[in-house]
Amino acid sequence: MTSKYGLLVLNSKNVQKLKQLLTSAAASLSSRLYVRLNPDQPRSDELVSNIYLNSAHFCPNVDVRLLVKSRLPNEEYILIGEEAAEDLTEPTKRYKKVVLGGTFDRLHNGHKVLLNKAAELASEDVVVGVTEKDMILKKSLFEMIEPVELRINRVVEFVEDISGTAKCLAEPIIDPFGPSTRIEDLEAIVVSRETVKGADAVNKKRGEKGMSQLDVIIVELVEGNDEILKETKISSSSRRRADLGKLLRPVNNVPRRPGAPYVIGLAGGIASGKSHIGKYLKEKHGFEVIDCDKLAHTYDDGELKGDGRCCYIKKESVDLACDILDGAHLKGKDVKVEEAHFEMKGDFDPTKKRKRLTEDQKKRYREQQNKIFEWVPDKPRNYRPKSDCTVIVKNMFTQEQMRRNAALMLDLKEEMEQSCAKYGTVKKVIVYDNHPDGIVSVSFTTTDESDNAVKYLNGRVVDGRRLTAELWDGKTKYKVEETEEEAERRHAEFEKYIIIAKLHRGIRNNQFGDKEVALLFALHILYSTNTDKDTIFNEICDGLKQELSLTNPNATGVYDRLVMNLRFVPHH
Repeated sequence: MTSKYGLLVLNSKNVQKLKQLLTSAAASLSSRLYVRLNPDQPRSDELVSNIYLNSAHFCPNVDVRLLVKSRLPNEEYILIGEEAAEDLTEPTKRYKKVVLGGTFDRLHNGHKVLLNKAAELASEDVVVGVTEKDMILKKSLFEMIEPVELRINRVVEFVEDISGTAKCLAEPIIDPFGPSTRIEDLEAIVVSRETVKGADAVNKKRGEKGMSQLDVIIVELVEGNDEILKETKISSSSRRRADLGKLLRPVNNVPRRPGAPYVIGLAGGIASGKSHIGKYLKEKHGFEVIDCDKLAHTYDDGELKGDGRCCYIKKESVDLACDILDGAHLKGKDVKVEEAHFEMKGDFDPTKKRKRLTEDQKKRYREQQNKIFEWVPDKPRNYRPKSDCTVIVKNMFTQEQMRRNAALMLDLKEEMEQSCAKYGTVKKVIVYDNHPDGIVSVSFTTTDESDNAVKYLNGRVVDGRRLTAELWDGKTKYKVEETEEEAERRHAEFEKYIIIAKLHRGIRNNQFGDKEVALLFALHILYSTNTDKDTIFNEICDGLKQELSLTNPNATGVYDRLVMNLRFVPHH
């Protein structure tokens, strides 16, 4: 005989038997299980997450709730396990008002972890924003999301049931901020690891309005295997897909059944879920999906029949489609599904042979089949793309600086390698010397290192320029192809740099006489055919004067003789 409510008291001893206790609860209860922690069993985020995770596996049909309040529930309950309840003091609350947000569709254990944390922290109000309208349109199978009033009622009932003194103030929201940027005396925001950026955006918005910053409380969401859909996480989207699959039955083995069933009545109305279901079947299970909305089979009187043909890769899929869809009720219409029957058009010609596939065609077909049915594990919830390891730093240099100093590119690369090494292991540095925004990319080994680099580089001022640092989006290309004219100008600048560097080194080492110096300068001027001769002449003379002043106490006389020699070179 089963009871409606139960109470499970966990202490430091029986917490190791959590799975067995939850299994016992599943067999004994029909509605709800309250869980309490005795004083000798400290409350931790990991323990809370494990309680809800194991509940999803071992008692999926029981509503498990971890109590925060000190008093016991008012309902009559049976005790699960041998541990009796003791009088407890309610944990000390860190904040008065805490806010969080979400869709909270089909309230599941992942939601409960977040709401439990908020109830644990707040002494007065737990403020909850529940998304609706445009905020849910990008959700998978958004057409099946529960009405916002129902979702709000479930959130309020859950929070106030487990909480002691805190009240739950839930409201619908149609923008990413909701009450978080409207209620001034909020103190903390509870988010999952996936939505930390949303909390940062809230604090930025509050700062713009002159409000205090919220403490960001990060909670690791519940992870686990979905036994219905064989997915790797507990989520509302998997629950919605599970509701679609309530008609699933074992596959009937009919060897001679053809591979293309004839499906009638799939041309449903707008927002009936056709696109989402088709996309899921195609991407997850390799089904061939035909958009029946684009087919126009008609009766003799011109009315649309609303039928179409779906062709599957495997014959077993035909049985599954017929079992699931035949007789289903969709948008006020009964769907009829049957096997496709093909008839020959015209007379049979025995002289014609069926065209055989070539070896290349067979190979491509096998590769396509293998790709469709290969097993690819889902990405973890905390997955971040490889591009997030690369930081894009803008405004590092100007085009004028790059033109005037041919060595700037190498100097910048070396400087960035050294300065960014304190944030992590630098794999590669690329200086995009032709980009007008003065861009340098730095690649690290992990996203933690790149996040740290962005944190310290963004907004930093270098040589009067404010840098901007951000993670690479993985798509934008920063390499700028230069024109022939720009290439010639760059080559000329580089030649000038090489010769001047060689000349300066020679002067320091006393390797050149006056005449050799003059001829070396003249040779450089003759090579620089695409640059103004007078400009180069003046630059060389200025550089020469500076070098001589550093190496020769009688620099003025030597400089005058060199300039005189330069002026008699035929090119000038």
